[in-house]
Amino acid sequence: MKDIIAVWGNAGAGKSLVSCALANALTAKGNNVIVISTDKLTPMFPVYLPFTEEKPEYSLGRLLSAPVTEDRLRYTIHIHPHNAHLGYMSLLSTENGLSYQTSWKTDTIHQLVQLLLTRDYADYVLFDCTSDVLSDNATLYALKNAKQVVRVLSPDTSGITFSKVQMPILQNGGMNANHIVVLNNVFEYSPSAQIQKDYVIEHILPHCRDAYSKYIGGQLIKGLSDVDGVRFTETIQKIYQQVVTIDE
Repeated sequence: MKDIIAVWGNAGAGKSLVSCALANALTAKGNNVIVISTDKLTPMFPVYLPFTEEKPEYSLGRLLSAPVTEDRLRYTIHIHPHNAHLGYMSLLSTENGLSYQTSWKTDTIHQLVQLLLTRDYADYVLFDCTSDVLSDNATLYALKNAKQVVRVLSPDTSGITFSKVQMPILQNGGMNANHIVVLNNVFEYSPSAQIQKDYVIEHILPHCRDAYSKYIGGQLIKGLSDVDGVRFTETIQKIYQQVVTIDE
């Protein structure tokens, strides 16, 4: 098991919401999952854990700015209050691109991931990737080393154009280009049917107000009961099964 998963796609596609939903699904059989985000434009700590106090030593950015030690690592893993198998690592709301003007070293990122996997902190390390592959070494590392990549696209021209432009970079850069492709946040009026005719799309995640409400409230994305919630949950389960099947 012990694998890396990357969730990647265009800006505004809802990658982080999908990351949180998939990560929670992966914990269903007692697997430990750590979600990692190195986003400097929108530090994710207050998004993942909006009711948790932020302290400087909690920052993933600070951890990656020096050789990673297990003592320092423990401060940066934050367990979800309602799921002991789900943890998050990210930058704080007080940090931005000026805090870390260069990207972190790939060797340091690898050191972190290996420590998480070999010391049993995580069965899965799930990278909530940034959209720009070339500006973030953590995203680059994830797309090169992930056992599986979930490519999340918005159901519009923006999502399709992103995919067309970015996929050659992945293919020419030796990255994993075998993706589970998902259209996310699909409304009834979205042109998803036409997109499915023209492109290979494996899954459709409907717009789900309940999922979004839980996401912005820092809650686990589960127990969705309306029609869209049921469809959303069923689709996340299908993605989960693909990830697990490939892993096995």
